[in-house]
Amino acid sequence: GHVKLIGAGLYQHLLARGLSAARGEPIPGETRPELNLDLAALIPPAYVPEPEVRLNLYARVAKLDGDADLDALMDEIDDRFGPPPLEVEALFQRARIVHLCRVLGIARLDAGPKAIALTPSRDRAEALRRASEGVDGLEWKGERLLDPRATETAEERAGAVLDVLSRLAAVR
Repeated sequence: GHVKLIGAGLYQHLLARGLSAARGEPIPGETRPELNLDLAALIPPAYVPEPEVRLNLYARVAKLDGDADLDALMDEIDDRFGPPPLEVEALFQRARIVHLCRVLGIARLDAGPKAIALTPSRDRAEALRRASEGVDGLEWKGERLLDPRATETAEERAGAVLDVLSRLAAVR
């Protein structure tokens, strides 16, 4: 219990998750997709010098659900600390990707220079197959949905991933 260090909100959130786990109850939001993006997503100490504030911001980003919440927090950060560096923008881009993966039921996402591969969770594979039929340029290889788009940088890859996930979510 370092309530002062992490803040009362995060402490209560962690305590509630711990109690649910101890009772054997399902933990909400427990499924977090595995992302292999190679994207530098962080809040640099030069941008937010206080470690407690950075930790609190990371916790808030992790708990957000949806574009409106992410946009509101990004606006707040911009107001408090000034224009965000690329690493902070990447942190929010990563949060958007996590949110869309949860919505679509994607358990694993791999993005490399030659393709993007999406692996659905077992219970959502059929729904993703149906959704992918309405999206051009995607193909199934076994249990993985591929976008054979070539990218050169991690930033390009993250943008391509968001594009694919957004198009799938739109037809879902």
